[in-house]
Amino acid sequence: MLLSIVVPTLNRVSLLRQTIDSALAQDCDDFELVVVDDASEDGTWDYLQTLSGVRTYRNPTRLGLAANWNRAVSLSRGQYVLILQDDDLAESDLVSTLAANAGPDLVCFAMCLIDADGGNPEMSWQSERRLLEPPALFLEYAASVPFAATQLLFQRVVFDRLGGMDESFPIGSDAEMIMRWLLSSTALVLPDVLTKKRQWDGSTSARVQSTMAMSDSMRA
Repeated sequence: MLLSIVVPTLNRVSLLRQTIDSALAQDCDDFELVVVDDASEDGTWDYLQTLSGVRTYRNPTRLGLAANWNRAVSLSRGQYVLILQDDDLAESDLVSTLAANAGPDLVCFAMCLIDADGGNPEMSWQSERRLLEPPALFLEYAASVPFAATQLLFQRVVFDRLGGMDESFPIGSDAEMIMRWLLSSTALVLPDVLTKKRQWDGSTSARVQSTMAMSDSMRA
C-alpha cells in the first residue's frame, strides 16, 4: 500500500476520536491506519477495540513518547508513513495528494494551526512547490524549525536506513530525527495543507516549552 498513517496515543481518547475520524475520511483507500496505545488509563483501549478496519495495538507497559512513536512506525507496512499525533487532524485529500507526488524520500507540506476546539485555522508555514537535494531543506529547517513531524511524509526505507527518534532525548527527539533525515534525503515541499496541527494548553509542546528537559534537548 502507498501510505501508513500511524497514530501513537496516550490518554487523549476524546481528541483521538476526532483524529481517527479524520484519518479514515480519505478520498482514496490506498492506506492503512495503525494506532498504538501507550498503556492509556482513560478508556482509550476500550474505544480502539470498537473500531474496524484499523490496526490497533496496546503496549503492556508505558514506553514513553519517542519509543512509542518508533514502535508505531515499525508496525507500518506502507511505502510512505505519516506520524499523525493524537490531537491533530488529517485532511481528506492526504493520500490522493501523496499518490500524485510520490517518489522523493520526504514530502513536506504546509503547517496549518487550529485551536483547542479544532477551529480558526491559521497558516503558520507554507512554501511554494520545490524539489530539494540535501542539505538545502536541512539548512532552512535548522534555522527556523518551520514544520513538525505531522507535516512530513517519509518513505519507510528512510526510517529503516537512518533510524527513528532518539529515545535518549527527554523531549524534542522528533526535531532531531527530522534534521538527521534532511541531511541526506531528497525532499519535495508542497504548498498544500494535508494535516492541521492543534495548538492547545494540553499539547506536549505547550507542557514542556519552558522546562529544563526542553533546554537540555535544544542544547543537544
